[in-house]
Amino acid sequence: MYKTNFPNVFEASTVETMKSRINQLSADTIPQWGKMNAGQMLAHLNVAYDIAYGKTPMKYNFFMRFMFKQFLTPTVIGDKPYAKNSQTAPVFKIEDERDFEAEKAKLIGYIEKMQ
Repeated sequence: MYKTNFPNVFEASTVETMKSRINQLSADTIPQWGKMNAGQMLAHLNVAYDIAYGKTPMKYNFFMRFMFKQFLTPTVIGDKPYAKNSQTAPVFKIEDERDFEAEKAKLIGYIEKMQ
């Protein structure tokens, strides 16, 4: 199992901190990293939950599962921060406009459900 120094997303205090940070965003929040606007970024974050909860089915053959385990998993859940402008999987790319408030509510709902 991978050890990280990240806050525990199953603890109430962490969830409250995450929700507080999300609630500080607005549809006009200027991106500090990347090209997506605030609504698109919230939708980008929601994709992971959509996959985890089976709303976006993902099927991987043996080779892809092996590659993910060896190379991607340590990057995604490891201690190093993501490199700016790094590639993302196509399923996580959000290029169309999204409803900021709807995406925000969806993300907060997922975070609460996960806890």
